[in-house]
Amino acid sequence: VDTELFKPRDKQSIRKNIGLPLDKKIVLYAGNLVEIKGVSNLMEALPVILDLKPNTLAVIVGEGETKDNLRIQAKSLGIDDFVRFEGFKPYSELALWIGASDVLVLPSLREGLGLVALEALSSGVPVVASGVGGIPEFVKDGENGFVVEPGNSAEITDRVRILLEDDENYLRMSK
Repeated sequence: VDTELFKPRDKQSIRKNIGLPLDKKIVLYAGNLVEIKGVSNLMEALPVILDLKPNTLAVIVGEGETKDNLRIQAKSLGIDDFVRFEGFKPYSELALWIGASDVLVLPSLREGLGLVALEALSSGVPVVASGVGGIPEFVKDGENGFVVEPGNSAEITDRVRILLEDDENYLRMSK
């Protein structure tokens, strides 16, 4: 991880710079939009998250074969106004999107290392990630984020909710 690029930043100034709302909680997914990444599980979690925290915006950074299906899923769940698909971002810009977010969700069904989760942690952004591949080696459940069972939307909902509602817990984990 390039710690000069992925480091804690002023969220408000970055959000102004890249066009994200200043008054919303940002839940970010960044990666390939393919079935194995489990982004549909994040979509399934969002309606309940939005019921609890309506000032939330989900930002999806990436491209891939499931993008159209994810848009359809968001629309069928009635959350398409709360989800922004931002497409592919170059590596240097990805650091800004991560730095502007409040939580990174990596709901992969299978993963190697999960580098984007390491980049988020380096940026001071807590992570909710599936306990697959190398992720449990560095996402310490309850310390710097949460590890969830792969494919479990209810667990994603619960852990994201904790991070968005409990400021003290959030600050502790972001450090």
